[in-house]
Amino acid sequence: MKRTLQYLKILLTAKLFLGLSVISFPVLVKAQQLPLFSLQNENAFVQNPAIVGSGQQARVFATYRHQWITLNQAPKTQTASLQLPFHKKNIGIGIHILNDQTGPGIWQIGKVILIVYNRIISLIQN
Repeated sequence: MKRTLQYLKILLTAKLFLGLSVISFPVLVKAQQLPLFSLQNENAFVQNPAIVGSGQQARVFATYRHQWITLNQAPKTQTASLQLPFHKKNIGIGIHILNDQTGPGIWQIGKVILIVYNRIISLIQN
């Protein structure tokens, strides 16, 4: 009788643990659906939009990434950006477009248009 009680106690504990694990699993596991930028070092505008207009010439960037190409509806990401400095007026204009498709009917399209005013706050002189 004592052995049966111990067995039932262990079984109840295991079922309780399993039940709580199944219930809490969706809470513990979180996923993000963010575009993958494998060339982010080449296009600093993606990570820091304040850089628009800081260069000496116009910059044009385009990236395309297609993962797992043998699968139907494989993830695809396309980006394009343009940065134009206007040094005489101390402004820069930037445009960034993103198209990210991660499955059937799951995609996001992003557009960013920036106008940045650049001003030197102080010069360090020795």
